[in-house]
Amino acid sequence: MIGLITFAYGAPQSIDDLASYYTHIHNGKKLSSEKLAEIKNQFRRWGVADTLGSITKSK
Repeated sequence: MIGLITFAYGAPQSIDDLASYYTHIHNGKKLSSEKLAEIKNQFRRWGVADTLGSITKSK
């Protein structure tokens, strides 16, 4: 299965920003540590936090 994620709120700048980013977009509700670990692993597999920005930035 292939999916596409779009971000209406922009995107985190680094994997370290994921917790605060997801807390912000979920109206202050923090993710469980298990869910946050799952999301971090997903972004690590992609290699970047801002997947769209990393391929669209002009050099």
